[in-house]
Amino acid sequence: MPQALSRRERECVVDFVEEGHSRREAARIFKTAPSTTVRIVRRFRETGSFEARPRGGFRHGKLPPHRDFILKTVAVRSDITMPELAAVLLAEKATTVAPATLSRFLIGCGFSFKKTLRASEQDRPDLIQARAEWKQGRQPRMREHRGRLIFLDETSTNTKMTKASGRSPKGERLF
Repeated sequence: MPQALSRRERECVVDFVEEGHSRREAARIFKTAPSTTVRIVRRFRETGSFEARPRGGFRHGKLPPHRDFILKTVAVRSDITMPELAAVLLAEKATTVAPATLSRFLIGCGFSFKKTLRASEQDRPDLIQARAEWKQGRQPRMREHRGRLIFLDETSTNTKMTKASGRSPKGERLF
């Protein structure tokens, strides 16, 4: 990134032009671009200052005003993709944003991308009780007779349509 001329160099450029030389001649002698010399002299004549204008600074994003809406949408649909979320934001709030920007925003809000799938049915009380009975009653007996254990999957369930990823707050499981 180019560096601003020092205050001393700016003073020399302005003094040289004030003596009656052209700005292009000053640019050639001080080895700067002619446009730079023109801007330095213009700034001095307008403000009386040799200082360079401030560079950089904080850029305000367009997502913070919509923070609550975005977090609510992700809470309702944790498996929403970033392009889908961008489309929802465009439709609901008329704000165009890149999916990568949304991803960085969610990371900044404490969300992480999870790739493990856990069925929400595991929290049902009847299944919790059945699982506890299985672990206490059946599993010990099955360990004694491993050779007799056969597993048959006859459900014909296709899980390829189930999304196996989504977003949830860091430290929390994704359901």
